[in-house]
Amino acid sequence: ETDPYYGSAAGDYYGLDADIEQELSYTAEASIEAEATWNDALTEINAKARVTFQMSASKSEYALGYLVTAGTLTGTDKDWVQSNALSGDNSFAYDDNLTDLVNSPKSLVDYKFHNVVVAAAGVEKGVAGSIPAPIVSGTAKQHSQRIDMGEMKLIQDKDDLSLVVFLLNTTTGRIVNAEKVKVTGAPSGLHEVDAATGVRRVYNLQGLSLKGLQRGVNILRHADGRTEKILVK
Repeated sequence: ETDPYYGSAAGDYYGLDADIEQELSYTAEASIEAEATWNDALTEINAKARVTFQMSASKSEYALGYLVTAGTLTGTDKDWVQSNALSGDNSFAYDDNLTDLVNSPKSLVDYKFHNVVVAAAGVEKGVAGSIPAPIVSGTAKQHSQRIDMGEMKLIQDKDDLSLVVFLLNTTTGRIVNAEKVKVTGAPSGLHEVDAATGVRRVYNLQGLSLKGLQRGVNILRHADGRTEKILVK
């Protein structure tokens, strides 16, 4: 297995970028185009993928997988506290990438988590039937996938989501290519935290993001992850 920080070289410094550059130098078996949009109710993401192979095959050993990622998630209550195993460990002080963690406390509050997977489809084996046989070189295969987001309470900003589509070789388990696109269709609203109230976002009952309080029921999402309903007459 490849170390997620040091990479396959297993040196003393961050080296995973070298592995990534090596993978990018290889010619992929297929190209991927993707798009992702919210439905009108903002409860479901409609994903579309277009895959074009560079070779032909009578059988298909491929399938598509889908990931929805949140750009940034954060909170201040105990469920958001991040344990910091490098706190005070000067054996890692030589690495500039880790200096901040070495000098930080063992429990990190208000820590920002980036590119967090919040929903998925076909992660382990791909979506069955997403790449049917036969495969014809240069001829695109298209697949659509609906991803239910209605009960996803972890999301803090529906305008800050991305879709990752990956092509999986189901025989080897290897991801042979991937594409990342922004999920569109969520109206922009209140993005910054209001310093006086601690409110991060305001939504109506339909889940639409608002620029401020409106007459009727408003749903407030606070910086610590709490939600609150208020009625404005």
